[in-house]
Amino acid sequence: MAAMPLWIWIVGGIVAIVALVQMLRRPGQAFWEIAKAAVLGLVGLYAVNLIGQHFHFHIGINVVTMFVAGLLGLP
Repeated sequence: MAAMPLWIWIVGGIVAIVALVQMLRRPGQAFWEIAKAAVLGLVGLYAVNLIGQHFHFHIGINVVTMFVAGLLGLP
């Protein structure tokens, strides 16, 4: 299995640093924003899977896809 490319680690590190800085600046607000994004991502993915089952389309629901869908927007 090939190792992950360097740019993935760099982008992930930058995102993690920005998230950490935001949480340290406003810890309470950052927590609720992340929680809201996770719930919205979960609801959105469930809706996509509910509609997509008629077209044989499925997106796996797990913690990573839930946060990605909530923070970055639905596909």
